[in-house]
Amino acid sequence: MLRIPLRIAVAPSPRHLSLSLSLQRMRKIGTIPNSPHTSIPPPLPPTSPLSAPDTPPRPAKAVGDISSIFPSLSSNPTPPTPLPQRFADVKANLIQNTSPETLQASWDKLLSELAKELVEIRKLGSDVIPAVDYKDLKDAERDKKMLQEIRKRGAVIVKGVMGEGEVLQMKDQVKKYLQDNQGRVKAFPATSPSVYEIYWSPPQIRARTHPNLLTTHRFLLSSLFASPLPDSQINLTNPLSYADRLRIRPPGDARFALGPHVDAGSVERWEDPTYASAYSPIWAGNWPSYDPFSAEGMEMRERGVLDMYNGAGACSMLRLWQGWLSLSHTSPGEGTLRVFPLLKQSTAYILLRPFFSPDATTGKWTFTNPITSALPGSIPSFTQELNPTTHPHLALDNGGMVSMPTVKPGDYVAWHGDAIHAVESIHAGKGDSSVFYIPAVPDSLRNREFLKRQREEMETGGVPPDFPGAGVETEGERGWAGKGGWEHVHEEGDRRVLGWGLREGEE
Repeated sequence: MLRIPLRIAVAPSPRHLSLSLSLQRMRKIGTIPNSPHTSIPPPLPPTSPLSAPDTPPRPAKAVGDISSIFPSLSSNPTPPTPLPQRFADVKANLIQNTSPETLQASWDKLLSELAKELVEIRKLGSDVIPAVDYKDLKDAERDKKMLQEIRKRGAVIVKGVMGEGEVLQMKDQVKKYLQDNQGRVKAFPATSPSVYEIYWSPPQIRARTHPNLLTTHRFLLSSLFASPLPDSQINLTNPLSYADRLRIRPPGDARFALGPHVDAGSVERWEDPTYASAYSPIWAGNWPSYDPFSAEGMEMRERGVLDMYNGAGACSMLRLWQGWLSLSHTSPGEGTLRVFPLLKQSTAYILLRPFFSPDATTGKWTFTNPITSALPGSIPSFTQELNPTTHPHLALDNGGMVSMPTVKPGDYVAWHGDAIHAVESIHAGKGDSSVFYIPAVPDSLRNREFLKRQREEMETGGVPPDFPGAGVETEGERGWAGKGGWEHVHEEGDRRVLGWGLREGEE
């Protein structure tokens, strides 16, 4: 049973503001003032739980769909505007205590490691993705080899989280919900949709509160991440719920060709000093010591600003694992998820890539001096995208990305919040490729504050706070036939994951 406090402190307590020595060492990165000489909008005021109580509310999100945050999905893409000079200052500040020689040696070692690991990834293909049966989760918690492999790959399949019949019934129910509200549903592509801007159908709420899914989330959070720091307000044993979309991708679709990307911001990983400090070993030229599952890094993500530009779909919750529940039998080649299964190295590569470029004479990648403002694949308010031109050493089109192995209804797929992932460009199967997107998020001060706002939208049918049209009264599922609510929480689940208990008098 979850134990969410009935009251949530808006102002930070002295205890919450006190940082351990390890965190103090990580927060040596200074802030960079905004440049007035740029067409790129300045960042919004921070809205994390550590902000002052009178921080103004964020403006409404632009109306749109999943393509709103992916330039590559635009029907009329335009070349990105060069980033202003202040980003060169941001980059220089990140590595101010690290010599170019140290960074060059770190980069060279990284490229060598990537080349070696890519040989194994190409050999194994989809089999490189670790899998565990739901019924074996207790054993998996103690299987150090399995846990190590999941951490290395940054992705895992948990088989049989829910029964196939139960999940297929959920899919039938959501299809009826779409049919009953035909003409009001927003989706991408607009014709022959694959991804629906739907958040509050009864089966989605039931799935989010399913006891087996919550058990799976506890495993992903508490067995794979380090225990939070003593002064942390993160609780990995109490998963909360983040409302997200659903996908029903028809066979033959080639429009939902979502290329390689990383969520939870783009420029923010460099620009926000707290968020950037989650990657301190990488900036110090010691990427092998970086741990994507460390307590310090988790704390910095909790305290950092993940969405500085109010992107229409940018995640502002602390989402340690992204994930989906399969609603269909889907195999490689049938419109499924793809990942780059080497988490630590790919994260280091993305973050260091802006500091290096090929020598015009030798072709060797060397430290760029003077430092430029370039952040390849990063555009403020959009997600971080990658392609073979911007990130050539990842072999994104040559065996670096692998498709998920065959899944069936009731299987759950999870990937780390920093993992590179994509969707197969063509669905060559015969049936739909369908999922409920349900990430694994821990109880934390930041997430409880978010949950209060998300709960209000569930009760009214509004768009969840992070998504296109959030804060716009005419958007969402208000007044829809059959909209879900508290009565659709799973009978063996726990409504606290949706925010029950955050108001006075609720138990």
